[in-house]
Amino acid sequence: MELVQFADSSTELVDYGTVDRGVRLNVGPEGIMITVVSVLVFVGALITALSVITMMVAAQWRRILHLASGHVEPAFTPLSQLVVAERRIAVRRWSAMSPAYVPVRYSRAAA
Repeated sequence: MELVQFADSSTELVDYGTVDRGVRLNVGPEGIMITVVSVLVFVGALITALSVITMMVAAQWRRILHLASGHVEPAFTPLSQLVVAERRIAVRRWSAMSPAYVPVRYSRAAA
């Protein structure tokens, strides 16, 4: 048996027994507030994480189901598409230019 004095100036006779010489916790209002704030912070972080995951999945749910059903997406090759587009532009520019032999043709027709 041991006489223990607590923070509020009260004393109590405590029997820890022969094996356990544990520490008695005196949880005051500060400890309760720390616990409440900690729980609120972690619950808020959990809610934020779950809402972000939900928004990301909700935006792509059709694509996710399409892929999950075994369909394969076509490969995204932006460089090959750029090459095709540049060739089309070059062909249009080339066809819009006046050929060099046009004045020769007009000169023969005029003669």
